[in-house]
Amino acid sequence: MLPPRYRLPTSQIPLVRRQGKRLESEFFRLQYLTKAGVSRFAIVVPATAVRLAVHRSRTKRLMREVLRSYLGNMTNTVDAVIYAKRSLSELGQSEVATRIGSLLQQAHIL
Repeated sequence: MLPPRYRLPTSQIPLVRRQGKRLESEFFRLQYLTKAGVSRFAIVVPATAVRLAVHRSRTKRLMREVLRSYLGNMTNTVDAVIYAKRSLSELGQSEVATRIGSLLQQAHIL
C-alpha cells in the first residue's frame, strides 16, 4: 500500500487527465503533471480492461508495490495516474517493475 502522502486524491485525477502529458506502453498508460512538493500517484484498473474483480485487485496490488519500491528514487515530483490496459496476471512482480520503471524513465520521473 502506498503511504497516504503519496496517494493522489480522486478529485485531482481529472486535472491530471486534462492537463498532463501522456505515455503508453503495452500494459500501461501514464498521465502525469509536473509539480513541486511530493510525488503522488493514483492507480486505475478499468473493468473493461480486466474483467474479474480478483484480477483487478491483484493488478492494483502489484502496481502499488512496484511504485512503493520506486518512491525513494524519484528525481522529479509529479502527480501521476497509471492505468492498466490489460491484466497483469501472467506477469511476475519483477516484470511489472521493469515495465513501470521503463515508463517512469521515459517520463524523466526516475
